[in-house]
Amino acid sequence: MPTSTSLVTNLPADFNTFGQGVDTSLQYLLGGTTGQVLSKTSGTNMAFTWVTPTDQTPLTTKGDLFTFTTVDARLGVGTNGYILSANSATATGLEWIANDQGDITGVTAGTGLSGGGTSGTVTLAIDSTVATLTGTQTLTNKTLTSPALTTPTISTLTTNGDTIYGTGSGAISRLGIGSTGQVLTVAAGVPSWATPSAGASFVGASMYHAAFNISLTNATSTKLTWTNAEEMWDTSSFHDGSAGTRITIPSGKAGYYSINFGVGWDANANNRRVVNILKNNTDNLLSVETTSGTTYYPSTYGTVVASLAVADYLEIQAYQDSGGTINCGKSLFQVTYLGA
Repeated sequence: MPTSTSLVTNLPADFNTFGQGVDTSLQYLLGGTTGQVLSKTSGTNMAFTWVTPTDQTPLTTKGDLFTFTTVDARLGVGTNGYILSANSATATGLEWIANDQGDITGVTAGTGLSGGGTSGTVTLAIDSTVATLTGTQTLTNKTLTSPALTTPTISTLTTNGDTIYGTGSGAISRLGIGSTGQVLTVAAGVPSWATPSAGASFVGASMYHAAFNISLTNATSTKLTWTNAEEMWDTSSFHDGSAGTRITIPSGKAGYYSINFGVGWDANANNRRVVNILKNNTDNLLSVETTSGTTYYPSTYGTVVASLAVADYLEIQAYQDSGGTINCGKSLFQVTYLGA
């Protein structure tokens, strides 16, 4: 470095010498990058170097928290309403969680309960003066709302399928399980098992003559006959046999009957066609007249309900006054028992 006296006599050269000295002394201040700072490398004067600071903040966003993992770290701000919670499984040991931790500040034991508290783990127990969880209990004047009995024990029940019923004055009784197919009914004012009576069976008879070969003399009443082969059904021997004219009410079947008939006629344009239902040969239960015709086969149909006694008999009587003999056929005679 130049002296103070040499600055006067040799100023340009002296400044050059001075600058060289400064450059040599401050050479460690040269270089570095944005954000770096000078750091002492030793106790020697002017012993510096540029370094990146290790305690630089990692925060970048409003609400960030400065925390630590193995180095300085950032915990981003949580969602609105979330709260900070410790969690050793996370890198920083912290995390934001939903605020669902509740706001109960105390639990008070009400009637029939004991325990409670305002901090820590709180336990509630059923007060032994009301009922215990084990042992025999007697409940007096208590109302049970929708009770659930997981293992009920009633001493009067002894067999799978037993039922109990009240016998009056608060007493109960056992009704043993019935037999397969039995139904629950009432006998002498109490429940009982019984075999159901058989359902009502169909009762009646029906005959049908298909061919147009029943010859009817002019102006003569003729009772129609029915063979056994013409029986469509006969549940109780109503028909009186082959070539018989009658349906007779059998024993035990008195009551109301629906009586039906149908008779078809040969084509003929002259005069009348009449069919009667006779009871016991004298009572005319129903009489139906049909207009004659030439271009089609006219038919006569009728139905009547009558009260009939055992041994009453029914017959179908046909009449025509065409002026000559004509045939009838496609005839039906049927009775159906309706009840007593």
